[in-house]
Amino acid sequence: MPGTLYDILGVSTNATPEEVRRAYKQKALETHPDKLDPGSSDEEKQAAKAQFYKVQEALEVLSDPVKRTHYNVRMRIISRGFQPVLSEEHARRLRERDAWVKQQKEVHEMRLKEIRERNQQLKVQAESRLREAEERGALVQKMLEEVDNIHPEWRERKQNVLMVCFLVATLQGPVYKYSPSDEQHVSVPRLQPNAEPDISDMYCFWICDWEFTG
Repeated sequence: MPGTLYDILGVSTNATPEEVRRAYKQKALETHPDKLDPGSSDEEKQAAKAQFYKVQEALEVLSDPVKRTHYNVRMRIISRGFQPVLSEEHARRLRERDAWVKQQKEVHEMRLKEIRERNQQLKVQAESRLREAEERGALVQKMLEEVDNIHPEWRERKQNVLMVCFLVATLQGPVYKYSPSDEQHVSVPRLQPNAEPDISDMYCFWICDWEFTG
């Protein structure tokens, strides 16, 4: 089929995409308008540009599987002697199909862009929350250190309370707590096996209140 896009690139109808690209690179170098002599006429320059555009069109169609299939079908219809009006109708359908494919591609790319932007926003928000949590943790740690410096006995009292709460929660008793600093002590009786589970929590809260308020 003389004058086809395959002829322009000098490849067969069974050429692979890689062969099409290699042929395009060679033809593009051969037909580029810059290859003309500076003294070339306007007609020669226009002809060179037209030939170069044909090479570009051949690459665009033959490197795209959908466009290449449509082009091959159209070539077969024309080669079988169908009326031009039929070829024009088919060409119109091909153009509509190409326009639809292009539109769907744009929609898909737009959705991907929105997803990427949304993921980036979520990443920024997560990093911001992490920084805030680290700052709050550092602030709390600083406050605890200041309390320890002001009241050195505070840490010991807290550890004693936690130990008593643990013993009460595991029903180990009676438990006696004695504090030399204030000469107070407390006896927590052992709970009966059939006692309600939440009673230990009540004992623990009572001990904590006694320990810190006196």
